[in-house]
Amino acid sequence: MKFFNDAVIPAKAGIQKKKFGFVWPGLLKTIPGFHRYAARKSATRNSFLTNLSRLRGNDVRVVILLILCSFLAACSTTTPPLNQNVSWHARSQQLATITAFTIHGAVALRDGKQAQNASFYFTAQNASHYRLALYGPLGVGRTTLIGTDNGVTLQMSNGKVYSADSPEELMREQLGWSLPVSNLYYWVRGLPAPHTRHHQQFDAYHHVIEMQQQGWHIDYENYMQVGNFDLPAKIRWQRGKNLRAVLVISSWKVNDSY
Repeated sequence: MKFFNDAVIPAKAGIQKKKFGFVWPGLLKTIPGFHRYAARKSATRNSFLTNLSRLRGNDVRVVILLILCSFLAACSTTTPPLNQNVSWHARSQQLATITAFTIHGAVALRDGKQAQNASFYFTAQNASHYRLALYGPLGVGRTTLIGTDNGVTLQMSNGKVYSADSPEELMREQLGWSLPVSNLYYWVRGLPAPHTRHHQQFDAYHHVIEMQQQGWHIDYENYMQVGNFDLPAKIRWQRGKNLRAVLVISSWKVNDSY
């Protein structure tokens, strides 16, 4: 039978005509194998809900964070990378010309049983002059980490200010968790931190896709075009078995100041 908008549909088929098309619940049941398919889908859904209900506190947050980061990456409106066929030497020289930049995005962190997430912006003039602002659960409102030649300060959302020699030490003491901020200036551009050993792997266009340095394993999952540069859009960090972080960058502004 042909179906048109003005067709007369037999009532016994269980088909209901609606504004934007047809709904065929009765007809679907007549398709061979439909009941087995529906049973499998129902079992899969029930199994997922059962497993999700067994998760506890932080585990549920981890699942949500992973879904959130995947959603942010999928919904990103960033421009695909240029994929210029250049050597790593040429690409690294090009990336090194980015001396100041600002990035915005979201970060998800799991440190043992603790799971957190936040929106962030990170702006830097060089490796020691930077500002990292966190909004949301990680920052509980807004927490700002500021690096200068004189050390690092942490401005809490309650107005309190703390200082230390290293950002990792300061964040660990005051927040209970830490990110590799000392190397963030290099790593977010896809460059290794200087003067320390590292191992890298590249794709066909000599984008860094994997790097190991100072005990961290770093995966560069996506790149985006920013002017004449290909810059990271999604980065995963892991240190040991317990500390993991995902950084989803939604925007870059290069060679700017703050």
